[in-house]
Order: sequence, then structure tokens, then C-alpha cells
Amino acid sequence: MINEIITEVNAAKEEYQTKAREAIGKVFKLFMEQNPEVKRIVWTQYTPWFNDGETCVFSINDPMFVAKEPENAEDMSYYEWEEDDLIWSTGKYKTESAHPASDALEANINKLTTFMNDNETMLQEVLGDHVAVTILADGTTLIDEYEHD
Repeated sequence: MINEIITEVNAAKEEYQTKAREAIGKVFKLFMEQNPEVKRIVWTQYTPWFNDGETCVFSINDPMFVAKEPENAEDMSYYEWEEDDLIWSTGKYKTESAHPASDALEANINKLTTFMNDNETMLQEVLGDHVAVTILADGTTLIDEYEHD
């Protein structure tokens, strides 16, 4: 009896992850289609290893919206993007960019970052922990291990 219930729970979890992955993919693909000036979105997400004695809690770091792709874009780490490559970046990396966002793009970026922050747990479950995530212009998602303190 318990084995049947465990099998049922595992099947439900797998179905949830599949549907969540598909839904997240649709959100990012639609964002990229509606905002062609964005060439890629890059962010990191992880649970810190240490937090000065406080509980370590998973979070998504500020996404960067890339306007211009250098030739070595595939080899660049999260922190190697130049300000001139960015359209607009949220939070502490917000800059006066060489590629200012239109009002419509800024509104879309705000909607997307709100979605990401409101769905951190789902993004952790679907994309992973201790990772750098890149969304390409065609909606493709790239996930790489991310080293952090």
C-alpha cells in the first residue's frame, strides 16, 4: 500500500516539474519574442554557504538584460558583462546604460523580474541551485554550475 502511494507521489512530482519547466520556458520565450532588443538574460541563483550565523536561504540574484553580444559571450561568466553590453539591469547592478530601456521594455522587465521573485521556489526546483542561468534570444535555457562564497 505505501509503495503505491510513494509511486503516486513521485509521479505527481515528475508531472509538476515537467509542467513547471514548460510554463517557465513559455514565459521566457514570450518575453524574448516581445523584446527583440534583449539578446539574452543572465542571472545566478543559489543558497549561500554561509550567512553570518543567519539561516541560509535560496535566492535569485539580479538578472542582467544583455543588448549587445560580444564574440566571446558563450565563455563569459555572470560578472564579466560590461555595462555597455547591458540594456538595463535590476537592483544593485542597475546602470545608466548605453542601451536605455524604453518605457515598454522597462515595464516588461519589471513584470519578468517580479515573476521570477514570486516564483523562486519553482525556479530552484526546475533550474537548480548553485547555478548560472542564461536565456538566449530564441528562448533556449542554458544552465551552468556556479561557484560562489
